[in-house]
Formats: sequence, C-alpha cells, structure tokens
Amino acid sequence: MEPTKATDPERANTRINHLLLVALLVFVFLCGFFQVSDVDVGFHMRTGAYVLEHRAIPSVNTFSFTEPDHPWLLHQWWPATLYYLVYSAGGVGALITFKALLGMLLMWLVWLRARRESNRDSLWPFWLVTIGVLIVRVRFFERPLLFSAVIFALLLYLDGRHTNGRRWQWLGLPLLMAFWSNTHAGVAYGFVYLAIVAGAEWAEWGWNALRRRSAQPAERAERETIRPLLVRPIGGLLSAAASAVSLQVINPSGYRVLLLPIDFFTSRFWQTQIQELFPPAWEQEKLFFIFLGALIALQLATWRNFNVRHFLLSLAFGYLACRSQRSILMFTLAAIPHAAGMLQQLSDKWIASSRQWQNALLPATWLVLVAWVILPDQTFRFGVGFYAPYYPLEIHQFLKDEVPSQRVFNDMLYGGQMLWWLYPKFKPFVDGRGDACSVAFWQNEYMPAINGDPQWRAVFRKYDIHAALLSIP
Repeated sequence: MEPTKATDPERANTRINHLLLVALLVFVFLCGFFQVSDVDVGFHMRTGAYVLEHRAIPSVNTFSFTEPDHPWLLHQWWPATLYYLVYSAGGVGALITFKALLGMLLMWLVWLRARRESNRDSLWPFWLVTIGVLIVRVRFFERPLLFSAVIFALLLYLDGRHTNGRRWQWLGLPLLMAFWSNTHAGVAYGFVYLAIVAGAEWAEWGWNALRRRSAQPAERAERETIRPLLVRPIGGLLSAAASAVSLQVINPSGYRVLLLPIDFFTSRFWQTQIQELFPPAWEQEKLFFIFLGALIALQLATWRNFNVRHFLLSLAFGYLACRSQRSILMFTLAAIPHAAGMLQQLSDKWIASSRQWQNALLPATWLVLVAWVILPDQTFRFGVGFYAPYYPLEIHQFLKDEVPSQRVFNDMLYGGQMLWWLYPKFKPFVDGRGDACSVAFWQNEYMPAINGDPQWRAVFRKYDIHAALLSIP
C-alpha cells in the first residue's frame, strides 16, 4: 500500500530525528570523555576494592589512621564497586569511557522526557539537551553521583509516563526508590520530587474545586475526584518504607543513610568547607544563570497555560541549585522538560516552517561546540589520563618506591589518591569522605594543621607524623 502524502513528511521527520538523536548522543559522549578530574575518585576505587575483597559493606572509617572506628555512613557502595571492576578490567581508559556512556544514558532519558512535554517531531528537546549537557558536563565524574543522576532522570521519565497508575505508584516506584537508596544519598532529590508533584496535584484539585463551587455544590463529585489524589501520597509513603527497610537489610548503617544529605545541607560547618555545597558564582556558572533567567522569561510568556507541576519543580530545584553547586545537575534535568513544553507552546508553527534548516543547524552546532569548546578545554581535558594539576602521579610513584612506610599528613585533595595507589603502605590522614571523621576532628585537628596554626605541632606529635603531602596554592 502506498503511503499517503500526509504521512510522508512525518516518516521523513522520524528518520531524521533518529539520525539527529544518534548525533546528539555522540556529542554527549564527547562532552563526557575527559581525563579524571575529580580528586575523590580514589576513595571510591578503594571502597570498591574493599567490598570485593571482604564481601561486606564497611560501616566505619576503615581506611584512615586518625579515626578508624568512627561511623561511616557508606551510601554508594555498589556504584563504587562497579567503577572499580571497570578500572580493573580496562584501566583508566575504560573508566573514562564508561563514565561518558553513563552521561549518554543520562541525557537520552532527559531527551525522552522532554519529548513527551513537546511532541514526537519537535526539535526543542535536541536544543535543550545540548544546552543542558554544556551546563552539567563539569559534573560528569567517575563518581556514584552520576548513577544517582541517571536514576533521577529515569524517575522523571517513568513518572511522567505512568503518572498515577497504581501499579507504578504502589509497586514500581517503591522498588525504584529502594534501589536508589542503596545507590546514593542523592535519593533525597527523588523524595523532594515526589513531595512536590503530590503537592501540585492537590493544589490543582483545590483550585478546580473552588471554581466548581460557583456552578454547583458538587460535594459528592469532590468526594469521588479526591480518591485519585491519594494514590501518589500512598506511593510516596510506600517508597519511604521500602527505602528504609531495604537499607536496614542490606546496609550495616541502616536507614541512617537517608539522613546524611539532611545533615550536610543543614550543617553550617559543611556549608563552609565543601565546595560543592557553596552557592554557584557567576564566574564559574554563567550558562546556568542564563538558563535560569531564560526559564523565568518563558514562564512569564506562557502564563496563560500555566503548569503547576512543572513550575513548582523548577522553582524548588532552582532554589536548591542557587543554594549549592551540587544541585545544579538535578535542577537542569528537571527543568529541561519544563522548558521544552513552554517552547512548544510559543513556537509550534515556527518550528514546522524552519524544520529543514534546523536539521542542518543542529549537527553544525555540535561540530562547532566540539571544536571550539570541548577539545580546547584545559580543565576538563579531552582524552584518557589524569588531570595533572590535581594528580601528581610522579610524587605518588616516588612515595611508593623510595619512601618507607610511615604516617603522613596530607591535604584532603590527595587523600583519595593515596587510597588509590599508596594504600595500605600509606594510609591517609583524611580524604574526601567528610562524614567518615567527626566534625570535632575536622575543626580541631585537620583545619589547624592544614592552615599552619600554632597547634599543628601538637597534632603531628599526637599521630606520630614526620612528613606532609601538601598542595602549593
């Protein structure tokens, strides 16, 4: 049977979209294919090695010589183990490739969710994912946080697809959240999402109920329409219960792992010590602020078709992103579908009329960005290896070959690397696992020593330290 003229353009657009999607994912891969540039990768490697060797999840600060028995709420044990297996099998090249593939999976899920908010033939998801990956690629590290982001994107997609279906809310969602809870403490973002969406549904129902009152009493109708609103809150409660129970069964630290993000985000001490918890600055996050401003402008332009759910999600995650750099990743993932829907409202006819030249403009844009932004980047350097300013590999090799085993005071930046290459000959004084040591230890021992305060000698005597591994500011 010959295709009709009406379906020919649709089929052509579908084929072109498939090709554009492949090109987009290649672009995302190239954006994530850069040298190991995060100083904490090493303690994840050591964690994975420990889990495989001991067939157990550590619950105390096993690796450091300073507070080895302090409780450690390890919340990311299986992604760390998987990273270690990849590194053991193929070295740093395999590790970086695997990380870039995770970035591809992440942005593909976001693209799927954005397409649902526009339409199947819309090009806005391609443009928005391109902008999004430029914002978040600086967080494409070989860390469990990337797994957490993938699960968050999967939650956005599945929840948008199944909405209030009871099978999803009461079975699929609790299983996903339980899995996420045993993956990374970033599950807190998932619970924020669930609370916001449930609140948005109740707000929409309340507004519609007020509008109906002027036409009829509708008390019986309201009792009938309120039942679907209970599906999501029950799903949220089941998810919280499944998360807590699974952690109690699997993780020796139990449900306390769920409280770790609250402790970090509410602690005045950690807010002043961990750079990821600092508010974003214009100098480093220009594209984030531009995207945020554009989102606000789009919301004002589409106020007639106001979507309470998307607005509250962008508002809440935008607030978190303005509070801490770490939240920029989750905000971007949540805001891209919102922006896609609003842009589709404003420019549906324009997109159709400009389809042909945009089909060529998108690949050209990706080529230009790779040539002018990705390849020349001197901080997130394209290719395989370790970012030299953060990874003094020659010094580590010298310590390993020439220096006898002893206790060394180290800058926190080098703790993970010591665990990766020098452990157990040299155990670190501290590393990037902030919760693995007490706040009193950080305040009274590490900070005075690293700052050269007068009591640094007493700290060295206490731990019998005769050498220091420090960075040059």
